[in-house]
Amino acid sequence: MEMPEIVCICGSTKFRDVWERERSRLEREGYITVGVESYPHADGEELSPDLKVTLDDLHKRKIDLADWVFILNPGGYVGESTRSEIEYARRVGTPIRFLEEDSVREEVAEFSLMMEDKLRENDHKSVFRTNGGEFGIEWFLDKLDEEVDELREAVHEVYGIEAVVDECVDVANLAMMISRVSSNLEEETPPNPCHGCTTRYHISGTSGCADNCSKIDRWRVQMGWDEEA
Repeated sequence: MEMPEIVCICGSTKFRDVWERERSRLEREGYITVGVESYPHADGEELSPDLKVTLDDLHKRKIDLADWVFILNPGGYVGESTRSEIEYARRVGTPIRFLEEDSVREEVAEFSLMMEDKLRENDHKSVFRTNGGEFGIEWFLDKLDEEVDELREAVHEVYGIEAVVDECVDVANLAMMISRVSSNLEEETPPNPCHGCTTRYHISGTSGCADNCSKIDRWRVQMGWDEEA
């Protein structure tokens, strides 16, 4: 009999039933499985910081033994420790599969975790903490241009794959923020101004000139074209 593949199972220990079910299934399919031997979250056990560090490091050594890693992500949930294990497996080149990979491609799941890690690193900055809600969309478009230029430089100057991936994450996070800011805009397109109106952007042919023009002014502030009066 050939040596079976070794699978390292990763995931939150709050999902005891999922762990036991998937471990049994993999072993019946002929795999050697390594994972956890206790379920502190499911049992309500409070781990000391030192013990948590020890167990996290031990699990990464299990990843070193594995032919591939199996991520238990019921409902798409991936906790902090599991994110760290995914990043470690990616760094050492161990293939990763997800329990619910049908709903999210493996590549998308891994990349979204890198986006989240970058956002967490920059939580102290207002633009990241508010998902960009207080910044005009033109500001984001300018920042996106800057990040695309940095990405192009990282590729052409051969700075290395880590630098390229890092710039890709920056571009993706800015695109995500632009999407969020755009969804909050009051109007999709700016209406044409009326020459007979004393305010800047009158909606031609409508009643309530002052109210309508005020709405358009707010739209332009959200777009980042004007400063708020």
